[in-house]
Amino acid sequence: MTKYNNIIVDVVDGVSVDKIKGIGFDATCSLAVVDANHDPVTVCPFGNKERNVILWMDHRAVGEAEHINSMKHEVLDYVGGKMSPEMEMPKLLWLKKNVQQSWEKIGKIFDLPDFLTWKATGDDSRSLCSLVCKWGFLCRNKGDCNWSASFLKEIGLSELLDNDCYKIGSRVLAPGHPVGMGLTESVANEVGLIPGTPVATSIIDAHAGVLGMIGCNGAQENMFEKRLGIVCGTSSCHMCLSTGPKFIKGVWGPYFGAIIDDYWLNEAGQSATGKLIDHIIESHPAYETLNEKIPKREIYAYLEDLLEKTAVNVGCSLEKLVKDLHVYPDFHGNRSPLADPDMKGMIIGLTLAKDELDLAKLYLATLQGLAYGTRHIIESLISGGYNITEIGMCGGLVKSKLFVQTNADAIQVPVLLPEENESVLLGSAILARVAAGHSESLTAAIMKMFCSASSIMPNVVTKRMTSNNGIMVMLIGTKEEDIATEPAQKPLFMEDMSEAELASAMDMLGGLENLGNACYINVVVYCWKSEPELKNSIVDFASEGFGFEPISGVISAMKDVYSRLDKNNNAHPMLLVTQILSAFPRFAERGEGGRFSQQDANELFLELMTVLKQKLLPIKAENQINTYLSVIDQYFGGSFN
Repeated sequence: MTKYNNIIVDVVDGVSVDKIKGIGFDATCSLAVVDANHDPVTVCPFGNKERNVILWMDHRAVGEAEHINSMKHEVLDYVGGKMSPEMEMPKLLWLKKNVQQSWEKIGKIFDLPDFLTWKATGDDSRSLCSLVCKWGFLCRNKGDCNWSASFLKEIGLSELLDNDCYKIGSRVLAPGHPVGMGLTESVANEVGLIPGTPVATSIIDAHAGVLGMIGCNGAQENMFEKRLGIVCGTSSCHMCLSTGPKFIKGVWGPYFGAIIDDYWLNEAGQSATGKLIDHIIESHPAYETLNEKIPKREIYAYLEDLLEKTAVNVGCSLEKLVKDLHVYPDFHGNRSPLADPDMKGMIIGLTLAKDELDLAKLYLATLQGLAYGTRHIIESLISGGYNITEIGMCGGLVKSKLFVQTNADAIQVPVLLPEENESVLLGSAILARVAAGHSESLTAAIMKMFCSASSIMPNVVTKRMTSNNGIMVMLIGTKEEDIATEPAQKPLFMEDMSEAELASAMDMLGGLENLGNACYINVVVYCWKSEPELKNSIVDFASEGFGFEPISGVISAMKDVYSRLDKNNNAHPMLLVTQILSAFPRFAERGEGGRFSQQDANELFLELMTVLKQKLLPIKAENQINTYLSVIDQYFGGSFN
């Protein structure tokens, strides 16, 4: 039994065979090579034949990618202008140049997701997802998809065109389409499943994560274009869907049908996120002793707890703990939006400290650097025509609350966390549902299988800090010869908005917080506010000459409340309640447990109006003799023009 089949056995263990209606595969976009007899072909100059896979994040083909990019072929328009060394054509060109013996033995070449469906079904069709995203398969629109002969000839891989592109695949299927005749009898017998069980055309693992998240909370199709999916693991993938192609410099795509039929995909990303965090932690002097004290899997939580306690002890926010420490996170090159694999990372603000707190601060600064990298990506997507209102996030890194909150704060949009921890597996299950015929399309399957998600809201209090750090990242991270152009209409992020702009953008109305049995006071405040003349008489009241009279304190507190409500901010009326109870002691009666008793709003309104009649001057109009002594008499006398 092969390793692949062992995994299937483990996955279906304890599940009744007749309940398994379909199988969906996802995997990393790694390169798998076999010979004409379907045996492994080594991809290493001195490796054994079992090493027949080049992993997705392998950067051995940087020079080959530069050569391909120098061709300026139309294919490059569909990968943001530049192929990455993480894509398959640069890797194949490297293999041809450096392992000639293996190159001559090649029978078939697969993206790893397609390799798995081939092993399960014996059918060597390829997934449109893998080919358009990682192989340079040109898809200008539905029905206009093909291998570009001119491209393969120009870059030096014309032999891949032989026998109708037999080695790289000539039959291309959309994700979720049934593959061949389903599970072969031999594989079915090995894993204990039913022969012919439908197998879905595969998808890349990160793309499966987006498929599993895009419908969170029952989002309808009109939300698909506004929701950015981020899959955060060793690296991070940032993906957006649109109904039309969007060509964005430094961002891969547009890819037609890569995830959902009739939708275009733009894909950005960071080449090292979880990998970078691990590197930062494990290379620090404090790591060795820390790892002896607690298990490795608990180190993130330990550092975050240390940061929280330190911030409390110092009396500042987490962000201010690292105000002088900055991490530029492109330690493994920049995938998006600079598309430069030669970019290097850097740390600014190091000291001689080497204790656990220094490690914790460096950890936080790394999270911030990654978050601002994501913000840079989102700014490019917005400049390219996207309107992103929320982010769906999944993957191993979302287990860190600090990582998620840091991203929400830097980007200033809500982050959705699916309750289904394995969004990638859910995406593959959606493919299987369609392949088995239980849904007619991926969109229909999404609507049947979506999961709930919780929302992590951004903290607006980090406004000043995030603005400064955002500027710093842009200065450090932009190459002189490839400066990002400023969009004609500059994106306005939440932390840059005034309180009024923020309230308008989020369609928020401010309100009074309920302090328990003080709701009768809230009623009176709202009632007075509803009449402009009465409200303005409070706002315009000048307290000079009234000394320390209790009613002056009431009016001042009401002015403050109205000021906050006018900005659509929530108001905490504790000061107002205190002033009213001081000015009108009969409302300070206490009940059981010593709490203030509930009172009658009408009685308070009459008491307040009686006293305010003596303080609030009437409104004067031009050419009108005013016989009223108070705005209240004027109002109820119907004297306004």
